[in-house]
Amino acid sequence: MTGNTPVVTQCKVIEDSDAFPSSSRQWTRAEKCRLEFTEDALHFKTTVIRYEDIEDAKLHIYQSALLFEYGVFSLTSGGKTIYFGIKYDTLWKDELPFPVERIHVETPFLQIRKAVLFVMVLYVIWELIK
Repeated sequence: MTGNTPVVTQCKVIEDSDAFPSSSRQWTRAEKCRLEFTEDALHFKTTVIRYEDIEDAKLHIYQSALLFEYGVFSLTSGGKTIYFGIKYDTLWKDELPFPVERIHVETPFLQIRKAVLFVMVLYVIWELIK
């Protein structure tokens, strides 16, 4: 991320969780927002966090059964932690304007999920051919 052009991405945000949001229920209730990276700050909803005020930033990266990656970006500033549900794309793979720890997380039952998806696709193809 270089230059003066802000970079914007869509995400979901959880601002009021005391612990890492791991359940689907928490994410279905999360609020959609735009996350904007400017030259010196991160903007979302009506909040602005200057990069120098970021105390800790972690990016937990998961792989789905459909072979795309997604992530949970946690940001601590002013003693408060905010969680963002993101699509892990080139924006997040590139260098960010602040230090971030990238953690690749083993997705539970990923191989079983892939196998079930594969069998379902084979079944649909079989039914179409018959």
